[in-house]
Amino acid sequence: MNIKIIPVQIALLICISSFSFAANTNAIEHKTAPSGVVYVEGGISDEQSQQFETLKNQFNTRFTFAEHGSGAYLAGIKVVIENSANQTVLNTLVPGPFLYAKLPVAHYIANVTDENQTQRFKFKISAGQKIVHVFYFKQP
Repeated sequence: MNIKIIPVQIALLICISSFSFAANTNAIEHKTAPSGVVYVEGGISDEQSQQFETLKNQFNTRFTFAEHGSGAYLAGIKVVIENSANQTVLNTLVPGPFLYAKLPVAHYIANVTDENQTQRFKFKISAGQKIVHVFYFKQP
């Protein structure tokens, strides 16, 4: 009788493991730019949006991308952040409405592009300071 139960238990463990793996595929991945800047990006699912909420205090720069007027979140935004020496510290195509980064103390310019519109945002990171900015884009 135990011999018949073991295959059922193995099948159950495989199903549980597969479910756990699937549940973690929406986990937010911490990435490191070639410059050494650590960042996270995304937020396309409710689960990821909740994860971003819990991560927000770990990053000193937080950008959100939304449609002008409706406030609907946007994805596919190109972000290039340069320091005052015109060196690119972050260059990414954001797959969701949020980009959080840990930037060193310095002056920066962010060039943020949605299809054919580019916005330039100049900002400074000081010790202990956090920058939170929403970029609004008009949609056709």
